Amino acid sequence: MSIFESISDSLTIFDLIAPLLFIGFGILFLYLYLAPYIKLNYGKKYTPVGAKVLKSYIHEFHRTSSGRTSLLYKPVVEYEYEIDGEKYISQKLFLTTRSYSSSIKYHAEEFQKKYTEGSVITAYVHPKNPEKSYLEPIMKYNFILLFMGTFLMIIGFIIYLIKY
Repeated sequence: MSIFESISDSLTIFDLIAPLLFIGFGILFLYLYLAPYIKLNYGKKYTPVGAKVLKSYIHEFHRTSSGRTSLLYKPVVEYEYEIDGEKYISQKLFLTTRSYSSSIKYHAEEFQKKYTEGSVITAYVHPKNPEKSYLEPIMKYNFILLFMGTFLMIIGFIIYLIKY
C-alpha cells in the first residue's frame, strides 16, 4: 500500500465525517436554541404574583478560559414575594437558565434599570413549590445559537452535496 492510497482512504473517511460533524453541531446549536422555548411551555404553569425588589446591582467578575481572562457582568436582582402568608426570597431571573452573565455591561445594566430597588414587580411562582420563581421567561440574545445552528447545517449539506 502506497502513501497515496492511505491518504486517499483517509480523505474518504474525512469526506464522510465532515458533513456529519457540521450537521451534528448544527442540530446541537438548534436544540440549545429551542430547548428554552420547550421549557417555556412548562413555565406557563407558574402563577404571576406581586414581588418587591430588595437589591439590584451588577456583579463584576473575571473568568479565565484557555489562558485568557475576561471581565463579565452579572445582573443580580434579589426579590421577595409572599405565598399563603410565607415570605420567599429569590434571585432567579430566567425560567430557562440558572445564571446569566455577559461580557457586555449594557446587557446587565438593562436589568438594573428595569428592576430598581424598592420597585414592585411581577414574579412567576410555581404553584406547588413556591420556592421556585423567576422574573423573565426567556433569556434575550440567544439568537446566535439559531444563526450558528442553521449556518453549520447548511455548510454540512453543501459539503455533502459537493462530495457526493
